[in-house]
Amino acid sequence: MDKKLLNGYNLDINEQIKVLEKIVMKSKNINTVIERAESLNLENYYIGAGCIAQTVWNYLSDKPLDYGIKDIDFVYFDEKNLDEESENKVISYVKELYSDLDIEVDGELLLS
Repeated sequence: MDKKLLNGYNLDINEQIKVLEKIVMKSKNINTVIERAESLNLENYYIGAGCIAQTVWNYLSDKPLDYGIKDIDFVYFDEKNLDEESENKVISYVKELYSDLDIEVDGELLLS
């Protein structure tokens, strides 16, 4: 797809969201993290914004999409399991689930 079509500058918010999604989903690593996240059976989670912003910047700067990205932060909240043991289980599972990627995925419990 022509990059000019993936420039959200001066578009309404809904079109900007579509452009953002198209750019981010071009990243093999981010795409894989999002696709596999469902298997974690967590209701509340998100992918940290640092890797999203860097991916878009890289795209617009004509750099490899993963350039400068050390890790992907996988942040979750599970109000039923706030103890350290439960957190360690989820973090361990996140690391295992994404261990084949060429970028580290860090699991983090959001406490507020």
